[in-house]
Amino acid sequence: MEAPEKNKFPIGPYIDLGLQLAVAVGLGVALGLLADGQCHTRPLFLVLGVLLGATSGMWTIYRTVYPTHKDKK
Repeated sequence: MEAPEKNKFPIGPYIDLGLQLAVAVGLGVALGLLADGQCHTRPLFLVLGVLLGATSGMWTIYRTVYPTHKDKK
C-alpha cells in the first residue's frame, strides 16, 4: 500500500483558466465588432472590447490563483 503524497497540488480550479480567458476576450471582440457596426466606428469599440475582455479574463485568473481569505471558506 502506498503512502499518500503530502505535496499534491490540486489542479481542479486551474484547468479551465485558459478557456475563461479566451471566452472573455472573444466576447469582448464580438461585442466590440457589434458596437462598431452599429456606430460605424470601425476600430474604436473593437480595441475597447479586446482590452476589457483581456482585463476581465486576467482578473479572473488572478482571483483564482490568489484567493482572499473570504474565498477560501
